[in-house]
This record gives sequence, structure tokens and C-alpha cells, in this order.
Amino acid sequence: MQTPDLTLRVIIADPADNNGLPKVPYRIYFGRDVACSDRSVIHKYGLPRRQYLGPTSMDTEMAFLMCNQGQVKKGDFVYDPFVGTGSILVAASHYGAHTFGADIDIRIIRDGKVNKAGKRTDVWDNFRDYDLMSPVGLMRADAHRPPFRANLQDIFDAIICDPPYGVRAGGKKSVAKSHKITCAETHIPSTDAYTFEECLKDLLHLAAKHLKLGGRLVFFLPSVPGVDKAVKTTAHPMLAMVANCEQPLTTRYSRRLITLQKVQPYNAELEQLALSSEQSLRPPTKSIHEVVYESQSKAQESGGASHLQRYRGKLV
Repeated sequence: MQTPDLTLRVIIADPADNNGLPKVPYRIYFGRDVACSDRSVIHKYGLPRRQYLGPTSMDTEMAFLMCNQGQVKKGDFVYDPFVGTGSILVAASHYGAHTFGADIDIRIIRDGKVNKAGKRTDVWDNFRDYDLMSPVGLMRADAHRPPFRANLQDIFDAIICDPPYGVRAGGKKSVAKSHKITCAETHIPSTDAYTFEECLKDLLHLAAKHLKLGGRLVFFLPSVPGVDKAVKTTAHPMLAMVANCEQPLTTRYSRRLITLQKVQPYNAELEQLALSSEQSLRPPTKSIHEVVYESQSKAQESGGASHLQRYRGKLV
């Protein structure tokens, strides 16, 4: 039958060979087709096809999943405060959104890098190659000190990002140094360590103030397997939890894809009260770097080798 009115499927989930993922029980699913995904999009925007990449470039499938969580659609205004090489904005632009990004490292967004062919590439090349609408702008900005005017509110339909939490790249914030700037064009501002707890507070403040009512914040939160997903890590009076999905990365650490929605207008007094209470914002673990590398350190001290089992699939 070429074009049936109804399609029924049987799916057998056999965990005998689970590709390194956590064990799941043997299951049989039976139901009717409601929709079918288009995997050609993942192939089209695959990272190996991009000119400009970095060590923390977001996986293509995950970038599109995050945009789906943010309900990105044509005409939306989407912001990534940790834009890097622009992977999330590429996915948002595919859906027809106007995009805007910032990063504390001006070299990533201004200078780009020279590829193997000797050609200089940058974030803008990724959009040109896919014939996508280029970002409205990319700026050097510190997430700890946003550059927006104090009276500017309710401007973004979605804020989607992957904050630095100290595994492959640690967070940085600007600090004032008492030295003379000899050349303003080539000057790179001084930075200091930016803890993830600080980053989380700043990110939720940004969303509470600058998201439109009903807009969504989507971001990854570092975690460890076994931590109760109901733990109140994102308490904020203006934001409501929509989804909290875990992605195991190794047996020692994982990350959670958090989706929050702005449910009431920004109120500075309510926000300050929440930040000063016992229900204040707390990540599930204070230092994900220590969790990830704890066993390596112990192994080196004992003169042995450490082997962390890595999950080779995407379980979200």
C-alpha cells in the first residue's frame, strides 16, 4: 500500500546491546504513526560541513533540539549570550528567526581562524554557506555585566545557550585592571574566573528581564547521575519549569537540558527577595570539573590509570 490512511508500527527495544547507554528494560511498543522526523536537516547542517568550528561547537542535532524546546519560529528574535562559533544561531536561523549573539572572547567573533587551505573563516561564513539569514549582530559582551540599557525589557522571544561550566572551557568575566591601554583596536579586556553559580544567576536574571512574556530560556545545566531531577535548581519568581531532561555523558557526570518559560512581568523586588532566600538558585553540583577529573587525579596519585566509561549515544 503506497499511501495508507493509517500506519501502525511495532517497535521492539532490546537492551542486549545498548551502545554504552544506561540499561533499560526490554520493551515492545505498539501504536500508530503521528509524525515522522526529517533527518536530512541533521545531515545538511552537520559539523563536518562547516568552515568555522571550535572545541565547544554545539552538536547539530542538539542545537536543533534546543531550538525546538524554545519553540523558535519564523520572525522570532533569538539571543545566545555564549555564542562561540554560532551553532545554536545557525539552527535558529534555519527556522526563520532573527538571531543575535554575544561572547566574552572577541577573537572568536571578530578574528575567526585560518583553515587548512589558508583561508580566514569566521562565524558569518557558516551562515553564508547555508544561505541563511545572517545574525542581526554579534558583539563582545560579558554575561556578568550585560550591555543592555537599564530600562530595556521584553525584547527576546527565546534565549538559547550552552553556558561554560568548566569541563572543556571554563567561564570568564571581565575585571578592571589598572594598566594603560596602548592600542584600543587590538586591546583584549582582562578576565577572571566566572563560577557556574554566578553564571546561572546572571542567566536567569537576563531571561526574567529581557524575555517577552511567554518567551523561553533553554540551556544546559551540569549534573551528576543519580541527582534527583526534581531538585530546585532554577527557582525564580518570573520563570516556570517546562522541561528538565538528563543527557548522560559518562558514568561520573551528565548534563540536563533545562527549559523555562517567562510567566509574569519582571519585578526587581521579587527577584531580589528570591535570590536572598534559602530557595536561591543552586546548581546540582558546585564544581563539575572536580567531579569529572576526580578519578584521574586519584589514579595519578596511586600511579595507576583511570578509565571513565563514556556513553556513546544521545539520551535526552
